[in-house]
Amino acid sequence: MGFANPEVWALASNGSEIYAGVNGVGLYKSIDNGASWNLLNNGISSSNFSCIALNGQDVFISATGGVFHSNNGVRNGIQLIQD
Repeated sequence: MGFANPEVWALASNGSEIYAGVNGVGLYKSIDNGASWNLLNNGISSSNFSCIALNGQDVFISATGGVFHSNNGVRNGIQLIQD
Protein backbone atom coordinates (compact mmCIF):
# COMPACT_ATOMS: atom_id res chain seq x y z
CA MET A 1 0.00 0.00 0.00
CA GLY A 2 1.33 3.42 -0.88
CA PHE A 3 0.21 6.92 -0.04
CA ALA A 4 -2.42 8.75 -2.09
CA ASN A 5 -1.48 12.45 -2.29
CA PRO A 6 0.50 12.40 0.96
CA GLU A 7 1.59 15.30 3.10
CA VAL A 8 4.41 13.68 5.05
CA TRP A 9 5.24 16.03 7.93
CA ALA A 10 7.64 13.76 9.84
CA LEU A 11 9.91 10.94 8.69
CA ALA A 12 12.46 8.67 10.39
CA SER A 13 14.25 5.48 9.41
CA ASN A 14 16.37 2.79 11.01
CA GLY A 15 17.71 0.20 8.60
CA SER A 16 14.80 -1.10 6.50
CA GLU A 17 12.17 0.35 8.90
CA ILE A 18 10.66 3.70 7.93
CA TYR A 19 8.10 5.71 9.90
CA ALA A 20 6.08 8.46 8.20
CA GLY A 21 3.70 10.88 9.89
CA VAL A 22 1.12 11.76 7.24
CA ASN A 23 -0.84 14.95 7.95
CA GLY A 24 -4.53 14.34 8.56
CA VAL A 25 -4.14 10.55 8.25
CA GLY A 26 -1.79 9.04 10.83
CA LEU A 27 1.45 7.18 11.40
CA TYR A 28 2.63 4.70 8.77
CA LYS A 29 5.39 2.11 9.13
CA SER A 30 7.27 0.19 6.46
CA ILE A 31 9.59 -2.72 7.27
CA ASP A 32 10.74 -3.26 3.68
CA ASN A 33 12.34 0.07 2.71
CA GLY A 34 9.02 1.61 1.65
CA ALA A 35 7.75 -1.14 -0.66
CA SER A 36 4.65 -1.56 1.55
CA TRP A 37 3.12 0.46 4.40
CA ASN A 38 0.85 -0.19 7.42
CA LEU A 39 -1.20 2.44 9.25
CA LEU A 40 -0.42 2.40 13.01
CA ASN A 41 -2.74 4.75 14.86
CA ASN A 42 -2.82 2.68 18.09
CA GLY A 43 -2.96 5.35 20.80
CA ILE A 44 -2.10 8.46 18.80
CA SER A 45 -4.74 11.13 19.35
CA SER A 46 -3.51 13.46 16.60
CA SER A 47 -2.50 13.20 12.97
CA ASN A 48 -0.61 16.51 12.89
CA PHE A 49 3.00 15.40 13.27
CA SER A 50 6.08 17.52 13.84
CA CYS A 51 8.83 14.98 14.57
CA ILE A 52 9.61 11.26 14.77
CA ALA A 53 12.77 10.06 16.52
CA LEU A 54 14.12 6.50 16.75
CA ASN A 55 16.50 4.88 19.21
CA GLY A 56 16.64 1.13 18.61
CA GLN A 57 13.07 -0.15 19.16
CA ASP A 58 12.07 3.09 20.93
CA VAL A 59 9.92 5.37 18.79
CA PHE A 60 9.16 8.94 19.92
CA ILE A 61 6.51 10.95 18.08
CA SER A 62 5.76 14.63 18.56
CA ALA A 63 2.28 15.62 17.42
CA THR A 64 -0.36 18.22 18.24
CA GLY A 65 -1.77 15.95 20.99
CA GLY A 66 1.56 15.60 22.82
CA VAL A 67 4.65 13.43 22.78
CA PHE A 68 4.06 9.71 22.26
CA HIS A 69 6.36 6.73 22.87
CA SER A 70 6.55 3.05 21.99
CA ASN A 71 9.33 0.77 23.20
CA ASN A 72 8.64 -2.07 20.77
CA GLY A 73 8.59 -0.56 17.29
CA VAL A 74 4.88 0.33 17.62
CA ARG A 75 3.80 -3.31 17.61
CA ASN A 76 1.60 -2.92 20.73
CA GLY A 77 0.45 0.67 20.57
CA ILE A 78 1.82 4.03 21.60
CA GLN A 79 1.58 5.76 24.97
CA LEU A 80 1.13 9.50 25.58
CA ILE A 81 4.11 10.62 27.70
CA GLN A 82 3.72 14.43 27.59
CA ASP A 83 0.81 16.67 26.63
